[in-house]
Amino acid sequence: MPGALDEILDLNALPAKGRLGKQALERESAEEFAAARKRHPAVEPAIHQLECYGLDRVRTHGAAGFARTVALSILAANIHRLGKALLARDHRREKRKLRPHLQAA
Repeated sequence: MPGALDEILDLNALPAKGRLGKQALERESAEEFAAARKRHPAVEPAIHQLECYGLDRVRTHGAAGFARTVALSILAANIHRLGKALLARDHRREKRKLRPHLQAA
């Protein structure tokens, strides 16, 4: 019995609950399903990061408010990533300046 996610997604990688019927067993034994299930742990850190930036509790009402909250959470996470990249770049530059053997004598 297909669920609501099966109608929306090309490939629903969520396993069925309980004892599997013949149709669910065939779907879950497919190679695409197994590959999607193996990729799922890579998504969890991104989900956690978005929760840290406001998606843990959506305080707005309606679809427009939810969309705004999601957009702002993604923006905050991306700004944080950019800041970390810039700090790492500056750290590498400072480290390079401190190396005496690379300086011209």
